Amino acid sequence: MSRARGRGNDDSRCPACGAHTLAQWVGHTAALRARVDLPPPGETRPYDTTAADAEPNRLVWCLPRQSYRPLRLRWTARGHPPDCPHQHLLDHQCPPAEPATIF
Repeated sequence: MSRARGRGNDDSRCPACGAHTLAQWVGHTAALRARVDLPPPGETRPYDTTAADAEPNRLVWCLPRQSYRPLRLRWTARGHPPDCPHQHLLDHQCPPAEPATIF
């Protein structure tokens, strides 16, 4: 018997560092697997500040938190409103690993 296929929402921990993250497929035609650090619901994360903190090759995602609906990440593009009221998150990046002694 096969399991029902989910919608790609994975609220879990990062397999490498153990941080609490949200991972899901974003997009329809050319979907991208996105993994972001999941902040508390009441924490404000404005688009301007998050976009300014973004390093090269890191994506900014919009996370609307709607009543009675699962969390769904949205793309942010050039036309994204700067005064958007939702949380804006950078893709997850594991902290640097502690150097291990070989001998």
